Amino acid sequence: MKKPEPRAHHQLAYNKSDNRVYMMGGGAMGAKPVRAYSDMWVWEAKAWRKIEQHDFPRSAHRLVYSDTDGGLLSFGGADDGALRADAVLHIWKDGSWKALAENESAAAGEPGACYDPARASLVIFGGAVPGGRLNDRVFEWDGRVFAGVGNEGDGPGGRLGHSFTWDPTTKTCLLYGGRDASGAVRSDTWTWDGDGWTKLDVQGPGSRFIHSAASDEFRKRMIIFGGQAGDESLLSDTWVFDSEGWRRIAEDGPSARMMGRMAAFPDGIILFGGRAANPEGSPLYRDRDDTWILAGENWVRLD
Repeated sequence: MKKPEPRAHHQLAYNKSDNRVYMMGGGAMGAKPVRAYSDMWVWEAKAWRKIEQHDFPRSAHRLVYSDTDGGLLSFGGADDGALRADAVLHIWKDGSWKALAENESAAAGEPGACYDPARASLVIFGGAVPGGRLNDRVFEWDGRVFAGVGNEGDGPGGRLGHSFTWDPTTKTCLLYGGRDASGAVRSDTWTWDGDGWTKLDVQGPGSRFIHSAASDEFRKRMIIFGGQAGDESLLSDTWVFDSEGWRRIAEDGPSARMMGRMAAFPDGIILFGGRAANPEGSPLYRDRDDTWILAGENWVRLD
């Protein structure tokens, strides 16, 4: 089975327009200058198929489907050979990319991006900007205007490597964990409802950042997997957030890794790749090219 090259910093998203999962970009470990993949793949008939004539290199970006725009939105990250935070919002629609809007203040690598169907808005929060500062203001795109909302410093503060996805249970954008401006790896849960932040008093999965996350509207839950803990160890646990709060599921599954990426679709949660420990010891990490499906509460490897 032909499949994408090993990678991390890529993105997966379910496209409601054609009911398929797409994978875009990512980075190759150790490449100098920094190499951002320019490929795009689609998951169909239990296999990956490369979309030809695609040339849009991105790494450490975000990819989400927008009901408002009727396509996949890409924001943030870096392009091939350039460690810069991207300020341009692009849309994949009708088989090609085009620029949609720009906001220099929102530019960031590894930002959080959540599409809020209740308010028909894309919500952007956090990420690293040139110079190393972390964004701590919310930005929203409503199909017409891409602008900052709320105040800087409100809520969780600047974050990097956090998850920020739509939660069907609370009907808000839900943030978990990430690294804060002090360098601490957090274990807190926050929601953004369009008017402000609320910190939830719930026991979470423990401190982590650059973990995988997916909003699962099909099964009314949000899923996170793996990541890196505050002691720099890699994690392999799977957690669900639903009406019961956080709970651990799927004792077995993919190996411990960070920056694996997931998306929900009718058959379950699909995960591809990520950066795992290298069993040979040097270099320390190795990018993966494996594909997994979380069906219900159990992982199954498909390649």
